[in-house]
Amino acid sequence: MLGRYWPPARRLVDDGYRELAVPGPALPTPTLAIEHTWDLAQLGAYVATWSATQALRAAGDDAAFAAAWSRLAGAWGEPGRRRLVRWPLVIRASRLGVAAG
Repeated sequence: MLGRYWPPARRLVDDGYRELAVPGPALPTPTLAIEHTWDLAQLGAYVATWSATQALRAAGDDAAFAAAWSRLAGAWGEPGRRRLVRWPLVIRASRLGVAAG
């Protein structure tokens, strides 16, 4: 639902930055994530900060958002129930040679 409202550069994030060239051999990186235990209101407050959510609302598509949020709330269950919310972090890293000076 929000896909068309993300800025085009968001594609880089969704693709794990694989399209970005690194200036040397790519290094393996650890698997990282941010995790929080939130209730439904906390998740909603976070989702409201997304640029795509704001763009959807600015476009007057509140009904689509409300319908999707209603489905999510129904699946969530008790609004005060705390659930693990997790999103991955992606790092692209490489080793640069240092020229002797």
